[in-house]
Amino acid sequence: MVKEDNSLWFLGISETFQGFESNFVATDPLLIYDCKNLPDSAKNNFDFLLYPNPTSDIIFWNKDISIRKITVYSENGDAVLFKNVSSNSLDVSSLAHGTYIIKLEANSRTVYHSKFIKK
Repeated sequence: MVKEDNSLWFLGISETFQGFESNFVATDPLLIYDCKNLPDSAKNNFDFLLYPNPTSDIIFWNKDISIRKITVYSENGDAVLFKNVSSNSLDVSSLAHGTYIIKLEANSRTVYHSKFIKK
């Protein structure tokens, strides 16, 4: 589940917890990704634009930053897409309809995160 502060929590049973095959069970909410603890350099990146949102196939970002790794999380906290990239776009056409959190990384640090809707 995604809270109002954009933190991502998991509760229940998952067969692919954070991208690993397992039978993970959480009886108490478990924090998966806490967007509010980003470094100041990421928080100051307000001119970063993720578009189109909602999207049906490809999502783009406008910054000329060398994004190297992307992780997409479902509302359930499952990491549903890992991708190493070299361009400013990501094909999300294989994802089911719903709300996701995308995390963009450069040089092993998060530079941007956001919710997006796959329609």
